[in-house]
Parts: sequence; C-alpha cells; structure tokens
Amino acid sequence: MLGTQIFKKLIEKFEEYINNESNIKAHLIFAHEFNILSTLLFQNLSSWECQLELYKDKNAKQDKFCYNKNVLFSSQAIFELYKKDNTFYIKFMLNGEYLPICENGKKYAYK
Repeated sequence: MLGTQIFKKLIEKFEEYINNESNIKAHLIFAHEFNILSTLLFQNLSSWECQLELYKDKNAKQDKFCYNKNVLFSSQAIFELYKKDNTFYIKFMLNGEYLPICENGKKYAYK
C-alpha cells in the first residue's frame, strides 16, 4: 500500500528528530492526490466505500471514519510533530483542517 511507504519515511524522520540525529524542522514529500487519499485510508479516516458514496452523492454525510471532502490535485497534508511538557505529539492537517488521528481527538502522544 502506498500509505505505508509514506508512513515509514515519516516515522524515520520523526525518530531522527526526537533522537537528536537531525535538526531539520520540516520535511516535504510531494505526492499525487491518490497518495494523500491512501494516507487517509491508512489512518482509518476514510474507506473506499465512503469515497464511492461521496462520488455518488456529493452531500454524503461525514462521520469519524468517512472524510467526505474531495482530495483534489492541489491538496495539502501536514503531519506535525511538536513537544509539550516533555512529550512529543503528532497532529494531522488536511487542507487547513485538523483531523482526528485517534479516538482521543486531534493529537496523538508519540511513544
């Protein structure tokens, strides 16, 4: 799956930063909208069934596991790693909107 390659690289870069092996503050990956969609599928933020429903009905209802906005050619996906109170957290933003990446909400404690 395409999403796994993106996440392998993402985890590698997070680990390098956390372990002080790198001081790079940003790492950019350019990808097609299909690759961004695959990261949504990998995170259980969408499914093929959800995307098919969206294709058939533009007013399809969005829920926790069905991101119902089109992932377009010029989409932007950002994974943020930040430190607060000696704990690293990850946030995920798609086209300017933070999305839940776990059942606890819009941030995940990185361990």
